[in-house]
Amino acid sequence: MKSRRNPFSLGRAAREGVDRDETGRLLRCTQTLSRKAGEGFLILGLMLAVASMLVACAPETPPSVSAQSVSSQPEASRHVRNRFFHREDSAVTREEPGPHEGTGMTTAYRYFDDVTDAKVIFRKRALHRGASIGMHVLSHDEVYYVVGGRGELQVDDTTIEVGPGSATFMHEGADVGIRQVGDEDLVVIVAYPPATKPSAAK
Repeated sequence: MKSRRNPFSLGRAAREGVDRDETGRLLRCTQTLSRKAGEGFLILGLMLAVASMLVACAPETPPSVSAQSVSSQPEASRHVRNRFFHREDSAVTREEPGPHEGTGMTTAYRYFDDVTDAKVIFRKRALHRGASIGMHVLSHDEVYYVVGGRGELQVDDTTIEVGPGSATFMHEGADVGIRQVGDEDLVVIVAYPPATKPSAAK
């Protein structure tokens, strides 16, 4: 008597065969993907190494020179060898009324008004008895130095006495005036930078 195979056992064997084939294919695919991924990482690593070498070997770019650094460079000297200016009082003396609507008569010594490229104005003024320089607002920093005589200097709301050997610095914007006191002429040196439009009165 022949034995009959169980149809269900045949189906299970078939399924087991299919499962083994599917597992094999998945394993081969996984191995292939792993190998390709490894190759990709190797190529990426080589690319990064080459890029690093290129950066390391590239010449350094000099820093750009900004406009500020250019403007901060020192200006070329305007000096011409053996060229300078010398003046005697007698050559530059002028009799003038007190400037800035001041009072009395003064003697002005305009030493270097003909030096058109000068960056400092240097003058002397003798205020005779009763003379004054009227109140005026400075358009630049200014220095008064008293050579002789006595006077009263007013800066804004403050008045001080000045005499020989005293120097006063005043900032741009100060409201300034000075008058002679006593019997002796008040002689003052005045120094300041030139204005855009030079004023004749000092």
